[in-house]
Amino acid sequence: MLAQAEPAPAYRTARVEEGPLVSSITATGALSALVTVEVGSQLSGQIAELYADFNRQVREGQVLARLNGDQIDARLAQARADREAAKATLNQQVAQLDRARAEVANARANAANAAAQILRSDLALKDAEQEDDFWMRDLSEVAATRDASSRALSFLLAAVAAVSLLVGGIGIMNIMLVSVTERTREIGLRLAVGAPRRDILMQFLIESTTLSIIGAGIGVVDGVGTAVVVAQFAGWPTLIQMDAVVLAVVVSGLVEVFFGLYPARRASLLNPIDALRHE
Repeated sequence: MLAQAEPAPAYRTARVEEGPLVSSITATGALSALVTVEVGSQLSGQIAELYADFNRQVREGQVLARLNGDQIDARLAQARADREAAKATLNQQVAQLDRARAEVANARANAANAAAQILRSDLALKDAEQEDDFWMRDLSEVAATRDASSRALSFLLAAVAAVSLLVGGIGIMNIMLVSVTERTREIGLRLAVGAPRRDILMQFLIESTTLSIIGAGIGVVDGVGTAVVVAQFAGWPTLIQMDAVVLAVVVSGLVEVFFGLYPARRASLLNPIDALRHE
C-alpha cells in the first residue's frame, strides 16, 4: 500500500508596520529552511535572526524570525522623498493656476475698459469728466454670485438635515427606552432561561434600526413625490440622484444605531431577578 502524503503546512505572514522595523513572523506547522520572507505584496526582507530550528514543529503565535529592516528603511525613505517631490510639484501647479486666474481677471478688466472706451466713442462722450450713461456687467460675476448662493443654500440644507437627524435620533432613543421599560419582565424572562446578553443587545439595535429605515423610506417617498409634483406644476427641472437617496438611508440607519445603542445596552445589562420582579 502507498503511504498517504502529509498535507503541506500552512504558513501565516505577519504585516510589517511603519515604525521601528523589528518585525516578527509567526506560523503554524513545520518550519522549512527560509532565506527571504515575503510580507504582503510590497515589502520583503532578509532574515536577520532565526528563533526556531529548521524542520521543527511550531505553534501558533510563536516568533520565528526577525527581518532585516535596511531594505524596508530604504524603500520608506524613497517613498517619503517621492511624496515630498509630488507635494512640490502640486504647489508649483497651484501657483501657476493662481497666476493664470490673475491674468484672466486682468484680461477681463482690460476688455471691459476697452469696451467702455468704444461705447463712449460711439455715444460721443468726448468729455473725460462726463459720466457714462451706460453700464456694463461681467457674466462671470453673475456666475460667481450664483455659485455663492448655491453653496450657502447647500450649507443651510445640510444644517437642517443634521438637526432633523439629531431630533429623530433622540426621538427613537426615547421610544426604545420606553419599550425597554415596558418589556422589562420579558427581558428578564429571556435572561433567566439562558438568553445571552449579546442577543438582547442585538434585538433592540435591530428594532431601532428598523424604525429608522422605515422612517427613511417614508421620507424618500415623500421627498421624491413632492419634488415631482412641484416640478410639474412650477415647470422647474428636477434631478433625483440615486446615490444621494442611498446615502441618506444609510446615514439614517447609522445615526439610529448610535442613538439606539444606549437603550439596547441598558436592556442587555438588566438583572434577571430584578427584571422579573418589575411591575
